[in-house]
Amino acid sequence: MEGNANFAGLYWKQARAVASISRKKVLIREPLCTDDFAGHLAHNVNLSAKAICGLGAFGKLCALRGDKAKAA
Repeated sequence: MEGNANFAGLYWKQARAVASISRKKVLIREPLCTDDFAGHLAHNVNLSAKAICGLGAFGKLCALRGDKAKAA
């Protein structure tokens, strides 16, 4: 909002880990739903939509921090 990502510096290691896990587990494979005991469900976008939003936010933070390769 303020055009600066310094606030994320304290948690950057965790943010990178979550982004990596989201990309590998949710976008590349079939995602599970929050009721993971049910297994894979057809037309379930809940976690995928959250992962896409989270990765978009992570990309914007990367751009603000000057890491254009990660932002892409």
